[in-house]
Amino acid sequence: MLDTLRRFATVYRLELRLNFHWSYLLFIAVWSGFIITTYTQDDYRSIRGLFNVVLGFGSLIGLFLSGIQVSRPSRSRFDLLEVALPTGVEVLLARWLAGITALGALVVAPIIVLVTAPPGRLPIAYTLHQLLLVLVSIGFVTMLIMAVQHTVGIRRWMYPLFAVLWVGVGIVPNTLNNDGLPVPGINLINFVTMNQSVNPLVWGQIPQGQLPALTVVFYAGLIALLGSLMVWRVIVNRFHRRSARITVLMMCALGVVALAAASFTVQVHAANQQIRSEDEQRAASGDPVLPSAMPFRVTAYDVVFTLNDPAQITARMDVVNRSDAPLAELTFSLYHQFEIRDSSMPLGRNGDTLTLTLPAPISPGASAVVEITYTGNITYLERRLGRPPEATYFIRPEGVYLPCAVLWYPVPGRLLPNITLYDANFAAEPTCLLDQPAAFHLKVEEPNALAFSSNLTRLDATTFASDGTTWAELIAASSLQTRTEGRLTVAGVADGSDVLAPIEEYIVPAYDYLRRFFPDVPDLTVVAVPLASDSFTQWRVYPATRESLYLFIDPREFAYLSTGEQNVYLDVGAPLIKSLFAGRDNALTENVAYFLWVHYLTGGDVEAMRQLLEDGLPAGSTMFYSSVPFAERYQLANVLFDTYVSAGETATFDLLYAISTQLDSLGALPIEDLNTWIAETLNAD
Repeated sequence: MLDTLRRFATVYRLELRLNFHWSYLLFIAVWSGFIITTYTQDDYRSIRGLFNVVLGFGSLIGLFLSGIQVSRPSRSRFDLLEVALPTGVEVLLARWLAGITALGALVVAPIIVLVTAPPGRLPIAYTLHQLLLVLVSIGFVTMLIMAVQHTVGIRRWMYPLFAVLWVGVGIVPNTLNNDGLPVPGINLINFVTMNQSVNPLVWGQIPQGQLPALTVVFYAGLIALLGSLMVWRVIVNRFHRRSARITVLMMCALGVVALAAASFTVQVHAANQQIRSEDEQRAASGDPVLPSAMPFRVTAYDVVFTLNDPAQITARMDVVNRSDAPLAELTFSLYHQFEIRDSSMPLGRNGDTLTLTLPAPISPGASAVVEITYTGNITYLERRLGRPPEATYFIRPEGVYLPCAVLWYPVPGRLLPNITLYDANFAAEPTCLLDQPAAFHLKVEEPNALAFSSNLTRLDATTFASDGTTWAELIAASSLQTRTEGRLTVAGVADGSDVLAPIEEYIVPAYDYLRRFFPDVPDLTVVAVPLASDSFTQWRVYPATRESLYLFIDPREFAYLSTGEQNVYLDVGAPLIKSLFAGRDNALTENVAYFLWVHYLTGGDVEAMRQLLEDGLPAGSTMFYSSVPFAERYQLANVLFDTYVSAGETATFDLLYAISTQLDSLGALPIEDLNTWIAETLNAD
């Protein structure tokens, strides 16, 4: 036994010394410099992509370096001596471990980045899982190449084949796992994509469920299976006997691989089935019936959210009959994954639609109270290119993300989750928004270890309220932090100071600018975390609340704000001013928002404003983009500019304030009638 251990240690040291050739050390230095320089710049804003590079290129590097290492004995004819010497599997295992140790040097620079990063850049559990996945992938690649060497032998022509296979592993899942040809388990061959998650800064890998863990188990099982096969082969060929213990280990490893692959496939198949079912339901439901079309409206919500397993929600609603006829039924929409536990009146359900029968019809103008209790740990899934479906909205003991789009509280109308309508100007508005504001009181019970935030005004750590809002959103994460300074509330996962600085520099000035002219603009809540998309740029503004403006910001954007590039700066402030003033999207508010932004950007300088109004925004700005010709789309903005030149700033902003009080009626007028209204209003003053 001692001789075996000595041989193991000797081979390990020898292989390690051969691996750490001066050329490899030079490569490690270049690699480390690239990783540290790339992922520490801009205050570590790009750290989310760190593991993508380490896993992707690390696996490619591992293929080539492992091939060079394990084929070295055959190239030097040393393998014949190994066969002649009284050695066993210790040489094989020592060589594999030396390969892992050498490739482990690729992880040193990422660890330096993670250790020196500010708190909150990545969740600890997510980071540890990623490091584990990197080590498992290195172990698998090394073992796979070793298996190739010990079966068919590695030849020079195989290295281009390794590169082709590496590229194919990334392409094949994208090709086969799409809407037309779903192959549920195909993503397992690409462990690189399994390190990705929609919002690791907030949720870690909660949106992926058990799939990342199953991926690690699958590849750990493959390592054990390939290793035991090679050990079994060495024992048979060299000692002409079979080992029962190795056979048992091989069978156990095979069982682990099969079980992990089957579990992964079943879960992905179930997710695809859920998405397909909801797509079919959406196609069969036709156009949504919006809250504005209902004969009643909700004047107040009182919602209690209890984070049990499953979560329980009790929603109490005050409704008013706003029609001219008695009202006998109420129609609400609630996500179908919720299970109704209790209702204060008879209730019928068809998918996402609830129909409640009032005890007695209520007359026009009369009110009624409805209370519904329901439970569920819901998961709204969406497909992701190249990887399995993931939860976009969810309730989990580890995190909660509930925008109004997922219909987590009853909304009047016949709606479907996550549906957004677009007008002729490509302006988007979720169908879940109430057409008239309602009071909203939200209480979270049994929050466990999670910190909660909402677009509603924060009364305490678990209570949120608004005197008038058209939507409500609830988010929770263990690392979520909320800071309030004056009328600005910032929710994020960082320590707060690095988030507040760019907000105060780029967003608050635009906000304060508008308050100069419109002092009754709502409070501003900024959520500095990417909550709904893994796209690079993610600005989402929901102005539809009288209590606060909710602005979602991806922290990675802050690095680009500091460049001072005009097109980026435009995209930062334009949605804020547009939404603060408008509260809704149509041609009128689009023109008003554009005029306001030009005035803000230029400081009110007439000549500078004229240039932007005549020539349009600089190339690269997407906030006011439209396929409609510029001059045609912004006729009213130029009318406002003419008013600004002729009547002055005070008269122009008095006019804008008058417009802001009549948005609904004026928004329906054609441009000619708007011009007439503007002229009459100015003459009257």
